Amino acid sequence: MVKWITQCVLHSLIILVYSIAKSLNLFIVGKQSLKLITFVFGAFALIAAFFSVFAIPDIWIRKAIFITTIVCAVIAVFFFIKFRKYNHGATALKNALSRSLPPQSSDFTIRTVNTEAQLREIWEISQEIYGEDNVPFPTVLTWWRTYQNGIYVLVKENTVVGYLSIWPIKQQTFKDVCRGIRREKEMTMQSIVSGASAKPRTFWYITNIVIIRKFRKEKAIIVLLREAIGKWLHEANLDAQIRICAVAYSEDGKAVLQRFGFYKERDAKDTIEDRPIYTCTITLQDLTKIVGSIDVK
Repeated sequence: MVKWITQCVLHSLIILVYSIAKSLNLFIVGKQSLKLITFVFGAFALIAAFFSVFAIPDIWIRKAIFITTIVCAVIAVFFFIKFRKYNHGATALKNALSRSLPPQSSDFTIRTVNTEAQLREIWEISQEIYGEDNVPFPTVLTWWRTYQNGIYVLVKENTVVGYLSIWPIKQQTFKDVCRGIRREKEMTMQSIVSGASAKPRTFWYITNIVIIRKFRKEKAIIVLLREAIGKWLHEANLDAQIRICAVAYSEDGKAVLQRFGFYKERDAKDTIEDRPIYTCTITLQDLTKIVGSIDVK
């Protein structure tokens, strides 16, 4: 009896510890391998526990082991769902960026904001779009001075077509945004990870994905994200696992985020800004493969 109890408990603990470790990214393996290992460990633990229940005559021990088995099963399902979300981000992003583009898309070029004057030009476009929801220019200026590769601008014949603003932020800021307790306007230069930092950057915040209305029929959003993500990949010193968050300020914003693999992290009613929060997690390996599979400059 002791042997069966020991075997059951050990296998149950294995699946529990492995699931938690997987969520903390302690095992660096491929996603398919991770999926297979999770299934094998889960099946082995549950089958062993099932047979252990019927091999133990003491009803109270059998009940305890049965409850442990159920708990392990719930944990396994919980982390499998997290894996599904994790995997969905990479798949959705690849599908969205792989769409064919019209011939005129070759007229677009991508650049970063290099001067305060260029930054103000972009800010004024945002001000026209977002109005009172827009972050004040002095605040954006401090962000940009802290990290100067945060804004990627799509241009056609010297005209701004659109832009992506994505900033490396500190872990606590990321948590506060995802919990819905940090307003975008409350983010300071101390919230941004400095461009001088040599550490890989894990946490990112998207403030803008904008395409000027007259260019929306030209699939400029795909061009913008293709080229911006390609530059971001090579310039941003990304960590092995990347976590991105964004606040959706409009129905169009929600649609864009969902289209490119973001999940709703928190409903609008549960946030301080009364706006839904979306997140996406992707590995550097997956991002590199996606960029390598499409034609970016």
